[in-house]
Amino acid sequence: MQIPDIWSLLTGMASFVSLFLSAGERFARWRKYSLPVAAGLGGFAIGRISPSLSSGMDHLFSEPKAAGFILLIFLIIAALILVAYLLMRHGQVMLAYFVFGMGMISVPTSIMPMYSKMIETVPPGDLVKLAQVKVTSGEYEQAIKYLESAKDKTKNDAFKKELQAQIDKLVRKSAKISVENQPK
Repeated sequence: MQIPDIWSLLTGMASFVSLFLSAGERFARWRKYSLPVAAGLGGFAIGRISPSLSSGMDHLFSEPKAAGFILLIFLIIAALILVAYLLMRHGQVMLAYFVFGMGMISVPTSIMPMYSKMIETVPPGDLVKLAQVKVTSGEYEQAIKYLESAKDKTKNDAFKKELQAQIDKLVRKSAKISVENQPK
C-alpha cells in the first residue's frame, strides 16, 4: 500500500471517529468543531479514493456479480451504522464504537476472499493461450498449472478431456526432459 493510500484510509477513519464523537451527547460541546473536521476529512478521503474507483467502474458494469457485491458491502455498512446509532441512543457509546469498529475491520476481510473466488478473472481460453506461450518457452510446469486451472474453470466435458490430454502430454514431455538432464 502506498503512502497516499494509507493517508486516505487514515483520514477516512478519522472522519468516522469525529462523526461518532459529534453524534453522542457526551461530546456535544465539541460538535461545532468535530462536524467540520469529519466533513473535511471524509471529503479528502473520498477525493483520494474516487480516481481509483472511477478507473474500475468499467469492470463493475461489465461484471454483474461485482455490482451485487458492492451493494452487499453498502448494506452491511448501513446495518453497522444503524446498530451503532441505536446503541448510542440507549447510552451504550463505547459498545457502539466497538461494534462499528469491529464490523468495519472484520467484514471486508471476510468478504474479499469470497469475492475473489466468485469472480473469474481469467477465462479458460486465455489460460490455454498462456499455457501455449509457456510451452514455446520451455516452461512446462507453468503450462501444466495454467491448463489445470483452465480445466477446473470450464464446464464443457469435451474441453476438459482435451485439456487433460494436453496435460498428460506435457507431464510426459517434462519427465522426459528431466530424465535427460540428470547427471550420469
